[in-house]
Amino acid sequence: MPIGQKDQQLLLNVQLLSDFPERVLTELTKEAFVQGLPKGTVLFDQGDNAQFLHVILAGRVAVTSSIGERETIVVIRESSEVVLDSAAILGVPYSTGARLIEGGRIMMIPVQKFREAAFADAATGAVTLRALANANLTLTQHIRDLKLLTTIQRLARHLLSMTAVTSGAATLSLRDDRPVLAALLGMTPESLSRAFAHLRTIGVKADKGGTISVENVRKLRSLSKLEERNEGEARAR
Repeated sequence: MPIGQKDQQLLLNVQLLSDFPERVLTELTKEAFVQGLPKGTVLFDQGDNAQFLHVILAGRVAVTSSIGERETIVVIRESSEVVLDSAAILGVPYSTGARLIEGGRIMMIPVQKFREAAFADAATGAVTLRALANANLTLTQHIRDLKLLTTIQRLARHLLSMTAVTSGAATLSLRDDRPVLAALLGMTPESLSRAFAHLRTIGVKADKGGTISVENVRKLRSLSKLEERNEGEARAR
């Protein structure tokens, strides 16, 4: 459907696009459209040719990768983010897939228009390059964690990323179900359950509703070795 006034306002919160020159953004949205999509909707499959740049006005999208019947979640994109795959720039098939894990509203911008703008306009190209560099840095950190940290440490860091509290107690609320969380952290649901069981020994308790109570955040930080990860962190876009 056409872009309404409410969606235009949501678009202003999308960092990548809001940093574009106004004339470029106006041109890009001329042929764009918005769809309200339910949870589970597939935006594209791994191996598809890129047709649109997907802008998440509302909802959450899991970027996935698969081999055969095995699938994992590479990253989760939130509202006000863009699903920016290198395929959108290079004009090659997607190396990942994407589906909604929380229903919302997705703006579709023809990828050819986006590609032309990124190459033709220096300011637009610089913004796009910065976004791709941040995405690459995040992916590098994720790969590092998978190779160097245990399942328990990865879970601990994920929980710590959900709170600004650095000492004392904290209460967290998981947004995703166990299979999604396990895939995001690079483990099986069974390994995730064992990791939660281990964290109970240091006072981290999870109820069936997804609420997590942490008795001592410092203990969790020590277990996660978070203080040792102080180089190469992703910077604000």
